[in-house]
Amino acid sequence: MLAIYLRRFQKLRVARSRQHGEAPYKPALLLAVLEGIADGSIADNRIEITPELIAAFKAICADLSTSPLFTAANFALPFYHLRSDGFWQLHTWPGLEILLTTSNSVRSFRHLRDVVAYASGIQTKRKLSIKLCSKSRTYTYLSHLFLPINYT
Repeated sequence: MLAIYLRRFQKLRVARSRQHGEAPYKPALLLAVLEGIADGSIADNRIEITPELIAAFKAICADLSTSPLFTAANFALPFYHLRSDGFWQLHTWPGLEILLTTSNSVRSFRHLRDVVAYASGIQTKRKLSIKLCSKSRTYTYLSHLFLPINYT
């Protein structure tokens, strides 16, 4: 199972700009989720949109940013788009559906929060936590893929 996620990390699509480098949003959100799994705040294969997850995402995003362009830290976009990278599926509240823009993106953070109950797909049970070796192996791997070279 861990090998599958490591391949998905390698193939993770991130926005790139010659002038500004790579957008840190998807890696930052994945690192925030891994931290939540490691500390037990994310469990039972339910990744809910919580203030703690958003705060962790924003803090990691600030650390990973290679350009002032990437400081906005729009949580909704990576949370929505990581489903197409094979990391999770989104589960909406009964009777609701996600409305998309003309560019096939989620409309807004508020809409995402109001419509999506949780994401599932990343194994959050103890088995994965043990494989993460207190998050070090996967966290280190993901960090090497996406952290700026001068990051300490």
